[in-house]
Amino acid sequence: MVRALTEAARAGRPDANGRGRGRGLLLLEAIGTLIGESGDLRATLERIVELVAQRLDMEVCSVYRYDAQAKRLHMVVTRGLDPAAVSAVSMGVDEGLTGFAIEKGEPVMAIDALAHPRYKYFPETGEERYHSFLGVPIIDLSLIHI
Repeated sequence: MVRALTEAARAGRPDANGRGRGRGLLLLEAIGTLIGESGDLRATLERIVELVAQRLDMEVCSVYRYDAQAKRLHMVVTRGLDPAAVSAVSMGVDEGLTGFAIEKGEPVMAIDALAHPRYKYFPETGEERYHSFLGVPIIDLSLIHI
């Protein structure tokens, strides 16, 4: 099944960086490969944010861990923001655009993030030079009991 999806994605003739038609499937395949090759979670997440930022031509890509008991998000890796922000940035799910994506349980996009009512400024990140935002919640399926 994966091979068929990969061949279908390649038939879309993306460029050498996986951009173009079918790039989503190629990106998922590359992320799966990174996960399969890794034994260290932090290194894997760092490689994933680099890959996503490169393939989607994004200046910033960050991953946050959600603490369900405290209802807080904690930045665990970033590309494009100040690396010191990783240990410093934490927010409630009722704060910021990232929290908004978790609350909604679906992607949130803002062309002018600074003008969005849910925007929250974190000076330690250096984020003020960026204006658009896309947040995508990643659900850990192992937490869902069927």
